[in-house]
Amino acid sequence: MRAAMLDRGPKTGLIAATALIAWFFCLPAQAQPGTPVRIGIYQNAPKLHVDESGNPAGFFIDLIQLIARDQDWRTEYVECRWAECLELLRTGDIDLMPDVALTESRRRQFAFHRIPVVQSWSQVYCLPQNDFKSLADLAGATVAVLEGSVQHDFLRELQRQSDLAFELRTVDALPAAFELARSGEADVAVANHFFGQRNAFDYDLVETPITFNQASLFFAASPAARSLLPPIDRALSEWKKDADSPYFAALNRTYAAPRNGAWPDWLMPALVIGIAVVIMLGAGLLLLRWRVQSATARLEQTNQRLNHLLESAPVVLYALKFPEMTVEWVSPTVERVTGFPLSEASRDEWWPEHVHPDDKDRIEAENLTIRPHQTLVQEYRVLGRDGETLAVRDEKRLIPNDDGGTSGTIIGSWNNVTAARRQARQVDFLSHHDRLTSLPNRSRLDWLLEKALASAERSRTGCHVILLDLDRFKSINETLGVAAGDRILRLVTSRLLTWAHDDDVVARFGNDEFCMVTTGLARAEVQDRLDRLVAEIATPTPVAGRDLLLTASVGVAVYPRDGTRPETLLQRASQALQSSRVQGGNRWQEFDPSLEGRIETSPFLESDLRHAIQNQDLTLYFQPQFELSTNRAVGVEALVRWVHPEHGMLLPASFIPMAEQTGLIEAMDLWVIRETCRQLAEWRGPGQPVVRASVNLSARELYNEDLPRYIGDCLAEFDLPPLSLTLELTETMLMESPERARQVLEQIKALGVRIAMDDFGTGYSNLAYLAQLPIDEVKLDQSLVRELDNSKEMKTLLRGMISLFERLGLALVAEGIETDEQLRFLVEAGCPTGQGYLLGRPAPAEKLFERSAEC
Repeated sequence: MRAAMLDRGPKTGLIAATALIAWFFCLPAQAQPGTPVRIGIYQNAPKLHVDESGNPAGFFIDLIQLIARDQDWRTEYVECRWAECLELLRTGDIDLMPDVALTESRRRQFAFHRIPVVQSWSQVYCLPQNDFKSLADLAGATVAVLEGSVQHDFLRELQRQSDLAFELRTVDALPAAFELARSGEADVAVANHFFGQRNAFDYDLVETPITFNQASLFFAASPAARSLLPPIDRALSEWKKDADSPYFAALNRTYAAPRNGAWPDWLMPALVIGIAVVIMLGAGLLLLRWRVQSATARLEQTNQRLNHLLESAPVVLYALKFPEMTVEWVSPTVERVTGFPLSEASRDEWWPEHVHPDDKDRIEAENLTIRPHQTLVQEYRVLGRDGETLAVRDEKRLIPNDDGGTSGTIIGSWNNVTAARRQARQVDFLSHHDRLTSLPNRSRLDWLLEKALASAERSRTGCHVILLDLDRFKSINETLGVAAGDRILRLVTSRLLTWAHDDDVVARFGNDEFCMVTTGLARAEVQDRLDRLVAEIATPTPVAGRDLLLTASVGVAVYPRDGTRPETLLQRASQALQSSRVQGGNRWQEFDPSLEGRIETSPFLESDLRHAIQNQDLTLYFQPQFELSTNRAVGVEALVRWVHPEHGMLLPASFIPMAEQTGLIEAMDLWVIRETCRQLAEWRGPGQPVVRASVNLSARELYNEDLPRYIGDCLAEFDLPPLSLTLELTETMLMESPERARQVLEQIKALGVRIAMDDFGTGYSNLAYLAQLPIDEVKLDQSLVRELDNSKEMKTLLRGMISLFERLGLALVAEGIETDEQLRFLVEAGCPTGQGYLLGRPAPAEKLFERSAEC
């Protein structure tokens, strides 16, 4: 800390021409020693500072010097940085600190007098070429601010309560903040308006419309020096009653233009000698005339500055006669703030006519409670001339007349806080809504869900909590980019809002998760709406000039059946969603108590699966494929299984969706390819019926540039002909990105490996794309085969498809053959190959031929 002890005595000046000579030869008289008072001082011109001569100066210094002289105090000034000054005051190393805004935290640490010294507000300054109009414009900006100041506290609280992101650069002095803004190291600087009006021009800065923190400024005392405050209150009370008091004289000097430079040291003696000579020559009259003209010019300049302040400040000043509440004076800024001309706003009837009707009775009642020398702060609404409703902050004080009666004058300031309240609403919206979709975010959802459950309890109706998760959205983000993913999320939001009723809740629950809450509907109506919801999401979505197929997994929990607390219902809706996802997505699932014990909800499953892949603890089952006309086994499909050490045999539906979400599916795919090749090599002996095997690939493998090389290495390692391996990709995977699929598949096709489209008939295949893709085989989805028992139309459709694929030269495999009737139809229709439980169930490699022989 840099501390300097400064003593200041009364100033002397030239009163008359003869006194000027005496002033030159006299030394400044020192104040009589009295009670020592240590006063902190920091650089905040024009309120207080150390001038170029090393003397304390400024508005607050002028006032405390007058009070000290009256109280016979001996003042000692301690120069310090702002934060250091507050710490010295807290520890009692100084007694008084001028220019302190009253806050709750400071009220607990320091003592304050009752009557504020002056009103101030905070303002944002920037270079002329920058454009900052509201707090929202500070997003992404660097803001220079005095450490430990009320401005610093306000901006940190704004960061904490909203999503508004900006960087704070703290400094230990206000000039340092303005220097950062001028140099470009900060985008804006924040200071009190006193410092800004006096110094902004010197730093090439201009004021912005952004103001906040209207505050009252005081002298703060350490707790041990509390007795210093009553004399300050008495002095302020007397001074503020008299327009000619030292208080208003000091205030005028504060707003006067600063001196641009200091005279050379040699000039004053020379000037004094010259004046003495002039006086001796009888030119005193001319000197006096010059001084009068100079003082008049300075007074005019001060008046202009005060008028500018009254006309440009974001407040309306006024005086009312009490208790009549008639208007005595209103500042000209009323026209700019309200749109009403000064002549109209000065009418006694103007305020009662334009205060909002809902606020009028309250404000009139509060006005009757005002007491002398007490400040009354009110907020209410006023109807502006253009029809806009203005929010105002009215701070008024009753100054009683000298006759000792109840009458007096109310002096007040009327601040338009409409923009501040609007900004507060914006901050509140940003804190509780998602920026991308403008839907309520997770924190807001908790409150809305509590409200919906309370309403359902009062009306004794049900409430459905619905969680929706977009299937394979992570893959969309990785392949199409984040911008495309954001467009899809906004489109899904639009569809959800179209689906929702007016009293439904729609919120963003996570990255690609949404939550809907609906109340008061019958179970059948909710189920119908859920069917429509799944179908609405599955509508083809235009992205980059192409149609993208989106699907969603939906989980539902019902109040009060599945729980009565929001967290319980959300947890159980999530469990139902997970069950829907495990079943392949594109469906909805209600919570069932049995879901709570299922393995897929285990948080340790991912870690177990990762270890199983690393340790090769997975196993392969094979389902045989038969030539239907001869019942001869011609191939197998490899199906992965996991024998979990705790939960036993797990089917793919229990872990494949999680593997796709976590990225473990890539390593699993590569393991299945190599293990299948190894098993094929073992089966190549004499008398073995298996000549080829099919392996299912995930969508991620379409973006694995090393996949063709890996397949080639596996074929070479086990000396297998390429035609013995078939790679299966689902219809949806191929249609989502046919161009990318064609590039990868052509490289694999060049190796001689066969390509099959799996689950044909479950998506939105375009036959034009189908003809362009390098595929050798199409596998009919088991849902089509299952319909053969019930639908004549399906039989007609499958006959046409079998004929079509035969003409296209594509091999055809029917999946899911489970009845003799299905098998008989497929043989008659000419389907060459098939698989299903009727023909052969999946089995380990060592038992496959035994089961095939039985079939």
